[in-house]
Amino acid sequence: GAGVELKTVRTAEAFIMEKDDPIVTSLRGSYQIATGKELPLGGVSIVGDGSKFINIAGIPTVYHGIDGSTAHSDLEYIHLDDFVRATKVYLGTALNFLQ
Repeated sequence: GAGVELKTVRTAEAFIMEKDDPIVTSLRGSYQIATGKELPLGGVSIVGDGSKFINIAGIPTVYHGIDGSTAHSDLEYIHLDDFVRATKVYLGTALNFLQ
């Protein structure tokens, strides 16, 4: 006999970056240097702060990371080699972008 009322709140706005934007080319170039492979362009359906950076503050934003298959699980972990690769890509992206 209890009533339920559901209210939804939008938590983030979508955004898109152009493939030739400097932050995108910096990320893809750093990935290629770190792995020897080309990073394909793509999108993700996640909620994060990236949309706030770009939509509110105008800060160029990309998402890139590690295998998240165990994220938010009882046994959450990442593989060390994935962590090392991601670190190389993050540092390379920052250095390339800021040049």
